[in-house]
Amino acid sequence: MNVKLSLMSIAIYGNPDQTWLSMKKIIPSLNSSYLEHLSGVESQFINDLSQVGLEKYATFVCLDGNLEKISLVCKRITFDQLIIHIHGDFMEHISGWLDFFKSYSHFNIKLVCSTTAQKNLLKNVMSYESFVFPPFQLCNKRMSLPKKDSYKFIYFGRISENKNIDWLIQYFDKFQLLTKRSDELIIRGPVDDIKCMVKDLYRISMNLDDYLVRLCTDVQSKVNIQFGEFKITELDGADFFISLSTYHDEDYGLAAFEAIDRDLIPVLTNWGGYKSFNKACGLKGINIKLTPKGASLDMMSFMSQMLTLVEGVEVEVSPLEKDSLNTIISSQRFLSKENFEIIQRMEDFKGNTEFSEEFNKEGCLTYFSLYDGSYC
Repeated sequence: MNVKLSLMSIAIYGNPDQTWLSMKKIIPSLNSSYLEHLSGVESQFINDLSQVGLEKYATFVCLDGNLEKISLVCKRITFDQLIIHIHGDFMEHISGWLDFFKSYSHFNIKLVCSTTAQKNLLKNVMSYESFVFPPFQLCNKRMSLPKKDSYKFIYFGRISENKNIDWLIQYFDKFQLLTKRSDELIIRGPVDDIKCMVKDLYRISMNLDDYLVRLCTDVQSKVNIQFGEFKITELDGADFFISLSTYHDEDYGLAAFEAIDRDLIPVLTNWGGYKSFNKACGLKGINIKLTPKGASLDMMSFMSQMLTLVEGVEVEVSPLEKDSLNTIISSQRFLSKENFEIIQRMEDFKGNTEFSEEFNKEGCLTYFSLYDGSYC
C-alpha cells in the first residue's frame, strides 16, 4: 500500500514535446516558479508519466493543460488534488474537459489561468473562481520615449487571420496619412493560414501571405513585412510593439511580454491577456467592439492611443496580478458539480439561436460562442 506524503508534496508535470514555441518557454518558467517559491516542500518535476513513484504525491500539477496526458495519469493514480495550468485551447476543447471533470469529480480540481482576463472568462462562462499565475512576470520599471518625427513599430509572432495583420497594415497607413507622419511598421513571423476564421469572403481564394503582401503594396506608408522565423534581436532599435490581435487563445501574449521586457512600449488591444499588459503599463489600450458578426476594432480608440503615444510618452510598468503558489495549493476553492452543470448547459444549447441571444446580451462572439464581454 502506498502512503501519501503531505498535501504539500507535489509532482509537477510538463510535456517537453511541444508544438508551439511559446509552450517550450512557458513550461520551464512555471516549473522554476514552483521550485523557487516552494522551497522545503517535497516536490519533483517529471516529463514522463510512466515514471514509478508518482502515487506517493498528494498534489499533481500539470503545467501544459494537456487533457490527454492528464487523463492517462488520473486513470491509474488518485491524487488528493489536481492543479491544472490552462492556456488558450482550454475553451476550444471545453467538451473534452467537461467529460474529464465528470469522470474525476472525486478529485479536488483547481484551474490556474495565465491572466486576469482569462480568469474573468472562466468566472462568467463557468461561474468558477479560478486562480491566476502568469508564466512570466513583468518587473517594476519606467520606460520613456522622447517626441520625434519617426518611430519604429514592430509586430512579431504568428501571422494568422485573427492576429489581424490586415487591420494593422490598413489602420497604421490611415494614421500616417491623417497625421502626415513617417513612422515605420515592421511585421515578422511565420504564417499560420487558418481560413476557418476568415473575416472577408474575398480572402478565401487567396493565401494569407499573398493577401498581406498585396495590402502592403497598396498602402503609402512604410510597411516592411517578412515571413518566417523571427529573431529576437530584430527588436533592437524598435520603439513600440504593436498588435491588434483578437485571436481566440490570446490568453497571455508571450510576444508582448518579450517586447515589454526589452523596453518596447506596447500598443495593444484590450483583448484577452493584452488587457492585463495594458493595465500593468498604465495604458488605456485599444478597445474591441463585439458585434453579431464577431470582433471589430474601435477606430477612434486606435487613433486616440496612437496620438497619445507618438507625442512622447513615459510608461511605468508594474507586475501582472497573480495569486501566490502557496495560496493556490492550500486553498479549498475547487471546481464543483454546479460548474459542470453550467458547462453541460452550454454544450446542450450551443448553436441554439435563442440560447445564443441570451448568452450574447453582454457581447458574446457568435463565431466562438463561449467567449463573452469579459474577454475584451
